[in-house]
Amino acid sequence: MAKLKRTVIGSFVKSKDPTKPPYIKVKAGITLKEGEYLRVENTKFQLDSLAAGLAAGRLSEETAASIKERLDKTPDFVIAEVLVLRAE
Repeated sequence: MAKLKRTVIGSFVKSKDPTKPPYIKVKAGITLKEGEYLRVENTKFQLDSLAAGLAAGRLSEETAASIKERLDKTPDFVIAEVLVLRAE
């Protein structure tokens, strides 16, 4: 099986109107192909995965710090990130 590359394509966002459901905001220029998978990951899941990757030696300290910095900047209205999994 080919290795899958994770790419953030959008966000699962809380609606400003409390009577409306959350929605998915997709970045500009995104095209999905048949057979690709989408995954929704909240910040807690991403931080847990980051810690596991660091502990297993799959990430350098520098890379882990930059990822954590990006995750810490996530606004409160973003429930989760939407990712596409593509075979490399």
